[in-house]
Amino acid sequence: MHRCTLSRAKPTAEGATYGFLIDGQGSLFGVAHQSFAFTSPTKLEATLTPAGGVASKITAEPVSNIRANMTLPRAMLDQLQTSDHLDVQMGKGKVRLPFDDFNAARVVLESCVQKIGTDYKA
Repeated sequence: MHRCTLSRAKPTAEGATYGFLIDGQGSLFGVAHQSFAFTSPTKLEATLTPAGGVASKITAEPVSNIRANMTLPRAMLDQLQTSDHLDVQMGKGKVRLPFDDFNAARVVLESCVQKIGTDYKA
């Protein structure tokens, strides 16, 4: 299976990191920060709020004590295209992720997605 990835290489000022994995099965968004402090792998609700956008409730799956993965709907990726940041709330942890350079990266990511085929479902 072919995959396209986008990862923020440098941590935010708050120490958060994030990335995207897109393949023929959809779009996976991973975010990590010390404030999340997950104590079990039990799925939980995450609230994602793009700058100037509408808050969305999404299921998050912890994959470590500080990192969780979420499947993003395509509409959320479209909102991020026009946002300069995304607020992520999981449990008591909350971080602001900058998307100042997301537009250029999204163009490259979308180009890759087109190359892996039309079975991409976001």
